Amino acid sequence: MPSSTSTDVTTPPSPMQTPVDAPVPPLAHHRLARSWPQYRWWKPLLGLVLSAVIYAVGGFVLILAVLLPQLIQDPDAEFPAELDFYDPWGFTLSFGTIALMLPAVLLGFRLAGCRPIGLLLSVAGRLRWTLMGRCLVPAVVVTAGMAAVSTWTQLGVGGAREVGLQVPWPMLLLALVLVPMQAAAEEYVFRGALMQTLGAWLKHPGWAILLPVPFFLLGHDYDLPGQVGIGVFAVATAWITWRTGGLEAAIVLHGVNNLGVCLLGFCGIGDLAAMEVSWPVALADAAAVVTFVLWVDGRRRTGRLRASTLRSS
Repeated sequence: MPSSTSTDVTTPPSPMQTPVDAPVPPLAHHRLARSWPQYRWWKPLLGLVLSAVIYAVGGFVLILAVLLPQLIQDPDAEFPAELDFYDPWGFTLSFGTIALMLPAVLLGFRLAGCRPIGLLLSVAGRLRWTLMGRCLVPAVVVTAGMAAVSTWTQLGVGGAREVGLQVPWPMLLLALVLVPMQAAAEEYVFRGALMQTLGAWLKHPGWAILLPVPFFLLGHDYDLPGQVGIGVFAVATAWITWRTGGLEAAIVLHGVNNLGVCLLGFCGIGDLAAMEVSWPVALADAAAVVTFVLWVDGRRRTGRLRASTLRSS
């Protein structure tokens, strides 16, 4: 007679347990927070809070590191209310404080449970260099078009204004270092962390694409035409992020565009501190951004998280 303590009866797995080899449901970029180990609805929000705290501390340290030597040298020095983008210290503070958002958001979301942390970047859990290379030529072409329109509006057809490099050449090197980091930081925050936080709660990608736009606009103090251009940029880069499954395309466009703006400013064609944008420039910028995303979008399906991404992490 079989023992009453026999263990031949298979106990069904608990609903809270997931077999190691269970198929991972395909997730688009804005839903990647749901792939975190032991995901809870509040964990992406915790990541945002931790990122903000880390960023505040890091920004304070950076400001001290830049200003303290000058205060020691001249305790009575008065600092201007607005940063001078053509001064190395002012340029570093302006772009460097934004670039600090990148390590802050990576550390904040890592502490909140985002693993692998590369999922904040793409569905592949890493930087996809091939995609970045494919985006470089379109980004350069559309940025050149925007620069041409900006130059035409600033100088006029046949304008006689003298142009040329008006800053020391080390400023170009400083821009090459800081501007791509600044652009990547903004993409990680708005098209990465914020988009995935919203996507964890709201399934339709439209929410994750559109809801961060007002926050992005708040960080750009332009007039109405300028804000229209920034709004189109925010929507278009979020859309291409969702379509390609990662931040690579948005980072390339953002970085190349900002480097182009800095180059125009350094050559005396534009003003890096200007908050007023003409309608021709704003519309040209919007058209260029739309052209870029349509050019890059060569896939018929949205980029999705692969099961191997999680099992190899």
